[in-house]
Amino acid sequence: MSGALERWTLLSRAAAGALAVSAALAVAAAAAWHTVEPLPAAPRARPVAAMPEVRVPRRAASDDVVLAAVARDPFRADRRRPPGRYRLPGDPAPAPAPAALPMGEPAPPVYAYRLLGTVVLDGGGGLAALAGPTGEGKVVRVGQSIDQFRLLRVTPGSATLAGSDTTLVLRSGGPE
Repeated sequence: MSGALERWTLLSRAAAGALAVSAALAVAAAAAWHTVEPLPAAPRARPVAAMPEVRVPRRAASDDVVLAAVARDPFRADRRRPPGRYRLPGDPAPAPAPAALPMGEPAPPVYAYRLLGTVVLDGGGGLAALAGPTGEGKVVRVGQSIDQFRLLRVTPGSATLAGSDTTLVLRSGGPE
C-alpha cells in the first residue's frame, strides 16, 4: 500500500482533496434541501374604493358637422373642386362673370426660336446656332434635339426643326 501512495503526484493528491470537499458540500446542501420553511404570512387586504360612475357626454352640434364631413369623404377619387371660390360667412357674393364672347379660330402657337447662324458640312450635315425661348444660344447638330424639336436640315441661312406635330423653318435675318 505504501507503494501506491508514493506513486501519487502532488496533482493527484490535490484532486482527491477537492473531491472530498465537494462531497462534504453536497451532503450539507442535501441536508438543507430537505428543510422546508413555511411561506410568510400574506399582508392584510386594504379596502378598495368603488369605481366612479361614468357618464356618456351628450353629442354636441359640432359632432354632427364632423360626421357629415366624414360621410362626404373628402379624399375620394371622383371628388372635384367646387365651382366657385370659398367664401367666409359674411363675405359679399362675387360679381357675376361677363358673358363669354364667341371665339374664332384659336391663334397659332408662337415659338420663340431664332436662327443665329448656320454651318453647312459636306454630306448633308451641318450645325445651327439657335436662340431658344430664354434667349440663350445653343449650337445644335443635324439629328440633335432642342427642347421638343429635332434639327432635320441645315442650308445656308435656314434651319428646319421638326416637333411631334409642327415643323419650323427658321431663316436668318442677315448675311452669314
